Amino acid sequence: MVIGTATASVALCDTVSVGVRWSLGDSAVKRLVRDRGWPRVLSLTSQRIPMDVAQLSVVNGDASQPQSMLSAISNEMVRIYKQQFGRGPTKTRTNWAGPDGLVVTLEDTLTPAEHRLRDLGEHQRLRDLRTLFQYADVGLFCEPVERLTGRKVRAFLSGIDTRADVATETFLLHPEGYDGPSRISAREEVGGDVR
Repeated sequence: MVIGTATASVALCDTVSVGVRWSLGDSAVKRLVRDRGWPRVLSLTSQRIPMDVAQLSVVNGDASQPQSMLSAISNEMVRIYKQQFGRGPTKTRTNWAGPDGLVVTLEDTLTPAEHRLRDLGEHQRLRDLRTLFQYADVGLFCEPVERLTGRKVRAFLSGIDTRADVATETFLLHPEGYDGPSRISAREEVGGDVR
């Protein structure tokens, strides 16, 4: 989702350049830089780029790391879907949703049996079945996100629109440096068993 455009290309240095023209305004840019935890921003040129690209350009000083991290998270979710449901999605995308949220969108994930349930109008039953599997093994979904981001998952939310065949896996992360328990260690009651 593009939330605005910026006149910028981001490189490394110790401070944020002053006097930069952003279409969102200087205070919005300062908030984004502060909230995203950008360690360094150097020069801003006159190339117009989408704001979501600018936000993803620098994480921990490595301009190539965010895209490869987001792609790796997408790939992990495809692997998990194949393992859990017998087939993976045909389209997957992972995006930041603010400084602490990740949303993985997966399209065309339904199995032939699930398509049949959908055709019979059993949307709620299909949603219940899917979420049962997703919440039965929260750690399976959260572990790769924690490993790839280096941050602990605070909350995990899973949803599916059975009519559109679009699923989302949402992860809210603890701030960097948080040393407490993660969502993986939170126990969940599933079918009378605690997991």
